[in-house]
Amino acid sequence: MHQGKVVAQYREQIGLTQEDLAEEMSVHLRTVQKLESRQMIRSLARRWFLVGLLGIPASQLGLEGEPPWSQKKILPIHDDTMGFFEQELALRWQVFKTNGPGSAAHGLDLWMTQVEHFARDCQGTPWHMRALNVLCMSYQLQGSVLRDTLAYTPAEKTFQKAYQVASELDNHELVGATLLRIGTIHVRRERPLEAIQHFDAALEQINNRGYPSLRGNTLQARAEACAMMNRSQDCWRSIGLAEHIFGREDLGHEQSHVTFNAPKATAWKGVYALLLQDYERAIALLDKGLASYNPTSLTSRTRFLSRKAEAYYGAGRIGECLEAAQEALTLASALGSGDTIKRVSNLHEMLAQSKWRNEPGMKSLGASLMQYSS
Repeated sequence: MHQGKVVAQYREQIGLTQEDLAEEMSVHLRTVQKLESRQMIRSLARRWFLVGLLGIPASQLGLEGEPPWSQKKILPIHDDTMGFFEQELALRWQVFKTNGPGSAAHGLDLWMTQVEHFARDCQGTPWHMRALNVLCMSYQLQGSVLRDTLAYTPAEKTFQKAYQVASELDNHELVGATLLRIGTIHVRRERPLEAIQHFDAALEQINNRGYPSLRGNTLQARAEACAMMNRSQDCWRSIGLAEHIFGREDLGHEQSHVTFNAPKATAWKGVYALLLQDYERAIALLDKGLASYNPTSLTSRTRFLSRKAEAYYGAGRIGECLEAAQEALTLASALGSGDTIKRVSNLHEMLAQSKWRNEPGMKSLGASLMQYSS
C-alpha cells in the first residue's frame, strides 16, 4: 500500500490542505509534499502521529499493536532517549487536542511514571533541564485531561506539581502556562475572580518576554472571566489586546503547547457575547469562527458547539438549539469531554423545565444523555 497516497486521501477527507498539514506537523510544506509521494514513510513516530492526527487506521500505515504512548519502554539515557521523550510528549499533546481527553488518557499513568523516573535518572547529566521540561509539560497534560473530565481537585494538584517544576527551572513560559491552566479550572468552577488573578499572574510572568501564543490565549481566557462577571469593557479590552498580536508577532511553536489563531479568537468573542446576553451577536460570531476553525481541533470545536446551542436557547431559537446540542453531545461523547457533556446536560434540564419541554428533539437529546450516563 502506498502510504503517502493514504495520507493524502485522509488529509483531503477532513478538509486539510498540504499547508494545513505542514503547520500541524511543524514542518515545511516541501516535507509534506515529499511525504505524500513516498511508498513508505520511514519514521515510525511520524506514522503514529499521522494516525492520531488524521484518523488513519494504523494497519494502512504498516503499524501494529498499541500506539507508542501506551507501551512501556526502558531505554538507557542518551540523546536519542531524550529525543524520544520529547517527541512522544509532542505526540500526546497532539492527540489531546485532536482526539480529546479520552484518547489522551490512554496509557497516561504509565507515561507519567516513566517520565518521573527518567527525570530523576537524568540528574547530573546534560539532559537534566530538558527532562524537567518534559516532566513539567507532562504534568500539565495530565492536569488538562483531568480538568476536561471534571476531576478538578486532582487536576489542581497535578498543576501544582507542574508549577513547582517550572519554578525550579525558572522558566517563565512554563510558569505562565501552568497559571493559565489553573485559571481555566476556576473558570469551569465559575470562580471568575480567582481565575482573573491567575491570568494576571501568568501575564506578569511572560510580560516583555515574547510567547505570543501563550499571551494571546491568556488574554482570551481573561476576557471570558471578565464576561462572567459582566465586566463588559474589561472583557472586550482583553480580547482586543489578544487580537492585536495577529500580524505583529510570529505565532510559532511554543513549549507550552498553547494555540492561538484568528478563528479561535472570533469564536471566543461569540462566547463572551453569550455571557453578556447578546445572543444574536454570539451566534453570528460563533458561526464565523467555526466556519474557518481547524477541523482537526475537535475538542475546542465541541466546546464552541455547546456554547452555540446555549446562544440559540437565549435567542429562543429552540429547534436550532437542540440540533447544535445534539451535535455537541455526539462529539463530546466520542472524545470523552466531560465538561461539554455537563453543559449539554444543564441545557437539557433548563429546556425540560421551560415551555419548550415538548419540542421535537427533546426526547432524542434526553435519550442520548441517558445513554452516555449509563
